[in-house]
Amino acid sequence: MNADSVTSEMPEDRPDSIGALAVSVPSMPVLNRISVAGTAALPRRYDISKVEQSFREDSTAVEKSDPGSVISDIDRLFSGAMSKNSPSSQKSAAADRQQTDLPGHEWHLDTIVIDAGHGGWDDGAFGSGGTLEKNLALALAKELGALLSENLGVKVVYTRTDDRFIPLAERGRIANQAGGKLFLSIHANSSKNRSARGTETFFLGVHRSDSAQVVMERENEVIKLEPDRDQYRQFTQASLAQQALAQSSFLRHSESLAEAIQKQFRDGAIRRDRGVKQAGFYVLFGASMPAVLIELGFLTNPYEETFLASRSGQTTMANAIFRAVETFKLEYEKTLQIASQ
Repeated sequence: MNADSVTSEMPEDRPDSIGALAVSVPSMPVLNRISVAGTAALPRRYDISKVEQSFREDSTAVEKSDPGSVISDIDRLFSGAMSKNSPSSQKSAAADRQQTDLPGHEWHLDTIVIDAGHGGWDDGAFGSGGTLEKNLALALAKELGALLSENLGVKVVYTRTDDRFIPLAERGRIANQAGGKLFLSIHANSSKNRSARGTETFFLGVHRSDSAQVVMERENEVIKLEPDRDQYRQFTQASLAQQALAQSSFLRHSESLAEAIQKQFRDGAIRRDRGVKQAGFYVLFGASMPAVLIELGFLTNPYEETFLASRSGQTTMANAIFRAVETFKLEYEKTLQIASQ
């Protein structure tokens, strides 16, 4: 295996496993392969920075005791870091990470964060008819937010409500500080192939296909437009792996939400289904909650641009996402009721 890669896997034979997570991290020869045991079936809130610190301290100690070695016992190290910083072991928490030992209370889906992709000087994708991704994402985010707040009685938080540029890292901070329980990042796709069409929904992980990598690279490219690019060095160092591991308890729910969204796009909105995929989107790393990135369709496809630019098209897509979230919320909270009995 390449000594510069780090992979964490959730064993499929564990009843509480939540799927696979893998991230590529350059310049980390000390970590070759990480196998991490499944976390609890229900997610719990952790102060991620404290988990990272404990993990870093423990793994550094192993490295010092045997310089240049491969850290293979990550199960113990990571479990230890999570245990030290579990909600039950902490008497207080950061303001943006309220902790509790009552999962039924903590994870009641009462706050949903909607992230309209791009904005300001970042137009995102654009179609030949003049449709800009940033404007489409904002319009749909607002329509979706209204549906959620009016019909589900949840608090809706927007990362932006006008045409302004919000750094990727800041979007996650907004979600965490608002006490978000779901994070929905809204986008539109593009391709050199004008016939490319369809919807796809991503959750955090390593890309499984070339097409997923292309989308990931395009959405992450916005970092080049940010004035403070130094803050993203963490995504190519050890903290990237630690952050991804610490968030692994959300992946099962992120995947379920992504599947529900794609089902509604396919069966309700009658759009081509390009599937649920994993990729390393920076905007998803920062949100400490189940999170998905939604690609509504291809603005580079004239037919899809016309549909997505229309009021009826936007309403169709917003309704599809709303129905998916509604279904997910009902099923999700049933598990909490069962767990609390």
